[in-house]
Amino acid sequence: SVRKLRVTNPDAHGCFLGSSESVKMAMPYLSDEFAGKCLSTSRCYGKKVIHIRRDKEGEMHWIERPEPTTVIDVGDVLYYGARSTRSYEDRSVTTFAEDDEILFGEFEQSLCSDETDVARAAIMCYAFQAPAMWDNCVLGGDAAARPDQGYLNVRTNWNDLTVVGLLPASADVRTDSSQVVLFPNGTDTVHEDDTILVALRFKDLGGNQVGSDAWFTGAELEMMHAFESKLIRYIGSSKFTSQDHFNSLCDRGKVRPSAAKPEQPDWKKK
Repeated sequence: SVRKLRVTNPDAHGCFLGSSESVKMAMPYLSDEFAGKCLSTSRCYGKKVIHIRRDKEGEMHWIERPEPTTVIDVGDVLYYGARSTRSYEDRSVTTFAEDDEILFGEFEQSLCSDETDVARAAIMCYAFQAPAMWDNCVLGGDAAARPDQGYLNVRTNWNDLTVVGLLPASADVRTDSSQVVLFPNGTDTVHEDDTILVALRFKDLGGNQVGSDAWFTGAELEMMHAFESKLIRYIGSSKFTSQDHFNSLCDRGKVRPSAAKPEQPDWKKK
């Protein structure tokens, strides 16, 4: 499920989202004393922060692609989730919410003063089909791939995308790829014709009020509409999934195609 929280814990002010190693790699000039200000949201808590809403002197700002070096301020609103899987039969479900899900865990406590600072949310997604050259490639980089797999390094090579879901093309394709994956990580594998979900806009559900339909309005909605238009144009461009562009990335060592293409299932041979 998607959640949102408002940062109210003063100890979280000025903290980086990433690990000390990631922050140091991007900002080598930082002193070691900043290590204690690194949240390691993915490594320590298994969370993926996908959007941040920030009010600066009454003016709303969206951080659409939070990085490990993104610094958190008190008052920020974070939209986030954790990797989870659902059965293939659930691939058409648009809202995933579990009644017994813990909303106020260690991650939330590190950023919030009270459990009322955390609420449920939903994401409106844009879906597209994985092209053939992405088949059997992981979302992450070389280190995340097996020798027979390719890698896409989506965060670097398609940095306008925030992948929040992978929906298998068929339950019969491969036993290890017949589940819906929400908030996938770098080791998750994409196969040809899988449906890839990317985040467009958000919906506040307000605690356990899953039925609420209060989408953002006004200036926030205007900003998100602009982001949607930009993203849809980007995905719809010929460069996005063209073989020539993929080959160019290969030539520069930025991606690698799969070395072993899995056998096609019967439903594709027909």
